[in-house]
Amino acid sequence: MCFLHINNFLNRNKDKEFIYYYFLIFILILAILTGIRGSSDEYTRLFYYSPNFLEIFNYQSLLFYFEKSAFALLSTIIKFIGLNSQFLLILSSFIFFYILFNYVTKFSNYYLLFFCIYSSHLMLHHSWTGLRMSLASIMILPMIYYLLQKKYFKSYMFLIFSILFHYISILSLLIFFFNKKFNNFLFLFIFSLAFFFYLFDIYKILLSSSFVNFLPYIVKNYIENEQYGYEVSILNIKTLQQSFVLGLLIIFREKITKQIKYKEFFNIILNIYFFSTISIFIFNNNMMIFTRTYGHFNIIEPFLIIYLVYISNFKKIFLNILISISIVISILNYLILERLPQYDFFINFQQDELIYSIYYMDSKINDTLLHLIGSDSDKTLNTVLPY
Repeated sequence: MCFLHINNFLNRNKDKEFIYYYFLIFILILAILTGIRGSSDEYTRLFYYSPNFLEIFNYQSLLFYFEKSAFALLSTIIKFIGLNSQFLLILSSFIFFYILFNYVTKFSNYYLLFFCIYSSHLMLHHSWTGLRMSLASIMILPMIYYLLQKKYFKSYMFLIFSILFHYISILSLLIFFFNKKFNNFLFLFIFSLAFFFYLFDIYKILLSSSFVNFLPYIVKNYIENEQYGYEVSILNIKTLQQSFVLGLLIIFREKITKQIKYKEFFNIILNIYFFSTISIFIFNNNMMIFTRTYGHFNIIEPFLIIYLVYISNFKKIFLNILISISIVISILNYLILERLPQYDFFINFQQDELIYSIYYMDSKINDTLLHLIGSDSDKTLNTVLPY
């Protein structure tokens, strides 16, 4: 795959159609692998907890759908047609990779390079582990595409679909205000405010006031969550990497825009990336809000990293360096640090049904069954079930 990146850039392989279909086949393989994996995460929980189709308009059911997003309603429909939670994963995976393939090929000729960068680190937090959030995130691409074409109705429809999959997508509304070129001095001013916010712990000051009482319940819940609400060091590798990339893009902004065709696209994703970066400084006191805010917009990061190629006068050498860095990061994440969860083929329905049924039983039966199925299931029950 990396060999094809290099050949494509050096024009040794001019068969664009071959590259296109190679990318399509690779995307299909990934969609299948992510869809047929064993999973006992939130998607399996939603499937088991979702109401039956005949109870779809029940008050409690509507409340459940409102709280748990479109995935819950999708689970009910899949149950009704006689399929299981594995199909929920397969369908979600194919939707994600279809949108990825369709719009990445529209926005860039270097879609293989895009995927090389994306798979090196971003894919770990999207299609492999956070599929519901990844579906909300990937819909940013069609939103931008139709916004730039001035097809606002379609853009807003994708925004609505995105919010239905994950509430964090409400932030995608900002995209409609980012469709312009902002002055670099404005970037510097806003970044200074964000750093001031971080330096003087304004986040903690707001939390200690009555301001928290005016926040939505789900945001308040994240803020008060002790398990995921811990502080993240501002010197973590992601903050440093993203700040460095953003700095280069702003400094060499004019040089880049003179060489690219789609200047409007570059401006809008640069603005999105800027917002994603300052959110790291603002919300570093809360890991959950920190990761979900910047992570929602990070699907556009590979595009911007590719634009860095235009900074150098030796583009072919720079491209080789970029590919080499992506390979090294992939080796670190997948082979050395083993950040990808253990891969199991297919969901173990027999074990999962027993574990999830225990959740609804009284404490005496619960204790008896946990004793029978062993301590591993007890551990699974405690770590998997709670939201």
